[in-house]
Amino acid sequence: MQRRPLPFSTLWLAVICALLAPVASGQARLPISVQHQLPNPPAIRASGLERLNRPAPSEPKLTQVGPAVHADESARITPVTNPAPTPPITPATKLGDTSKPATRPTPNPAADKASPRQPLHERARANHRISKWQYRQTVIDTVTNVIIAYQELDYAKKSLEIARRSHELAQSLLTENEKRQAAGSLSEADVTSARTRVAAREENILLAEQNVRVRTNLLKRLIFADAGPSLLDIPLRTDTPVSLPPHTPNPAPEFALALEKRPDYQQAKLQVSRADVNRRYRRNQVLPRVDLVGGYGYNGLDNHVSESHRQVADREIRSYSIGAVVSVPFTFKTERARLASAKALVAQAETQLTSTEQDIVVALGNAAGQIETAERRVTATRTSVQLAEQILDAELKKLRAGTGSTFFVLAEQGNLAAAEISAYRALVDYQIALAAYDRELGTTLESHDIEIEE
Repeated sequence: MQRRPLPFSTLWLAVICALLAPVASGQARLPISVQHQLPNPPAIRASGLERLNRPAPSEPKLTQVGPAVHADESARITPVTNPAPTPPITPATKLGDTSKPATRPTPNPAADKASPRQPLHERARANHRISKWQYRQTVIDTVTNVIIAYQELDYAKKSLEIARRSHELAQSLLTENEKRQAAGSLSEADVTSARTRVAAREENILLAEQNVRVRTNLLKRLIFADAGPSLLDIPLRTDTPVSLPPHTPNPAPEFALALEKRPDYQQAKLQVSRADVNRRYRRNQVLPRVDLVGGYGYNGLDNHVSESHRQVADREIRSYSIGAVVSVPFTFKTERARLASAKALVAQAETQLTSTEQDIVVALGNAAGQIETAERRVTATRTSVQLAEQILDAELKKLRAGTGSTFFVLAEQGNLAAAEISAYRALVDYQIALAAYDRELGTTLESHDIEIEE
């Protein structure tokens, strides 16, 4: 049988294949894999964000009847299903590859997801940037929590040290009272009072030791990756933490820096951008629709089935078509409703952005107040410790001179221990307030020379 080649068949095949090539898409994945280790000193290493994975387009398949090709306003070409059903194989019937044509994805109006016609690159870019800021927020929170846990452990150890010293003072007073009682210069009640206070301070030591164990386990949980009971057996030795550099907070001029560095604010801005992309897409859906339709295939035109099969197998008779379809529905009720919903989402995102700004202002003011209060407490409690030491020394001299009482000496020992604990608590709270202010500014990583590799 005579072949009927088409002069531009090769060119049309290349064009259709190019149109049918699916658009590669990728999704930004956020591996939150902050690895905590404890060299000397402790360090935190953060893994970077993975790039967008873009798989290579698959090869198009020639269908039984050339698949229609759909082109929308954004010039993004996607395969669509041929609306005509597949006819049975009979003489003079078009034959070819019987694989199922690619199906056109159907947009889901109930979910805020990009459809094939939506500007996916803009949404993907916004999602990727949101993921980066989320990752940064995770690292900031982790670093801040480690600082706080380290400071709390140091405070627990200092409280244990103060409790032991207070017990030693009570034990020393008990020994002295027993000697004086043996000499006949002190009553049995004074010895019993001192012995009671020694027992009470032994209990304080036990409670302080338990607090140290609790704080140690909390710090281990943050800096070690072990998830089993072996975590409790890991030895942990800590030194006195290095004090953070003093900082005089000034929320008003530092507000602009917080807007630039705060991950939550940057995410809110990107949410507004993403909502606006969706609004613009929904706006385009209200416009008339113009589709580019094309097809390519092979025909078997013979009275005998076997000969028709041979013609298709040898690709003798080729057929192609190309055209345009303009769709103008009488109403756009559904599209207009979706557009109104998209506009409402934009307004909601903008309101959330304003609310985030207000939250940042309040958080900066509160954090600045915590620094100022803790700094004043450090000065006040330091004076309190000095006065408590002087009063205890005076009561001891009075007791040894015979004009004092064991009760007052024991009371002043307790007051001194409480003053020392309050003074160290003020120092720890000052360091925690500095770390919290860095977090509210969003500058925690810069303050500790931490970089996240992209």
